[in-house]
Amino acid sequence: MRYLFVPVLAFLAATPALAQRPAPADVAAALDSPIVQEGVANRVSDAVAALLDTRVGAVERAVNPFSDARRNDTLRDRISRDDPNFEARIHDDTRRATRAAGVMAGEFSAMLPELRARLANIKHRLRNPDDRGPAYRNDVPPPHRDDYDDEDWDN
Repeated sequence: MRYLFVPVLAFLAATPALAQRPAPADVAAALDSPIVQEGVANRVSDAVAALLDTRVGAVERAVNPFSDARRNDTLRDRISRDDPNFEARIHDDTRRATRAAGVMAGEFSAMLPELRARLANIKHRLRNPDDRGPAYRNDVPPPHRDDYDDEDWDN
């Protein structure tokens, strides 16, 4: 009984740490790593390989009796006739997509403070509809045509 208590206590102590979400900057840094990119590409390639082992020859012949498919053809057999390098392209495209996701996560991480500030402003405005801010007050005059040096104002 005593031996069971220590792993349970360790699990309970680790649970809050496991439940925390990673920061967007951490996600961006992880997705920017070539090791992570290769790992994601390998997992997607594994899933695609499993899907490509699906036998489709008999179904294709049933749907189209004039098809040149053989009874035991797999999806891989059918696709590789048109593009023999498609599996390598899937792997490379997945790696590039993972890198792009890292760039997007990095940009999102950089924008996050401003997005949070805008959201706080929206919440404040929804709770206080009469407080419209300085841009909507009557003491601020609207822009006048003479304030601009644009000769083509009327065009």
